[in-house]
Amino acid sequence: MRRLLVAFMLMCFACGLCACKSEAVKAVEQQISDIVVSEDSGTAIAASRKAYDALTDKEKKAVANYDSLVEAEASYDKIFADRVTEIIAKIGAIDENSGTAIEAARNAYDSLSKSQKQLVGNFDSLISAEKEYEDYMVCLCG
Repeated sequence: MRRLLVAFMLMCFACGLCACKSEAVKAVEQQISDIVVSEDSGTAIAASRKAYDALTDKEKKAVANYDSLVEAEASYDKIFADRVTEIIAKIGAIDENSGTAIEAARNAYDSLSKSQKQLVGNFDSLISAEKEYEDYMVCLCG
């Protein structure tokens, strides 16, 4: 009888460890698995995040590939931040013709999300270029 009780307890424990995942968890895991990070994957990443956020706390803990979603979000943000970093770096020496490059860099930066803006390492260079260009144009006109 004791062996039977121990066997039953072990089976219950094993079942608890491999508890079946809900259909919602399986669907979110599949969505995350389907993400291929590129500049066009924003919709898929956002949909996966929304689906994950809609899960209960217990279901969220059951999502085995959540780290992949976080990594996809970070990689996606980096694609756009790197592009803006390059645009800012190409402003070059300031002269009367720099206005277009500075404006393009500012527009590109302003179009980023908050998390993407945090990844732009040379934002200070854009601020400096804007100020330097403004000062240059005042001196040129004055």
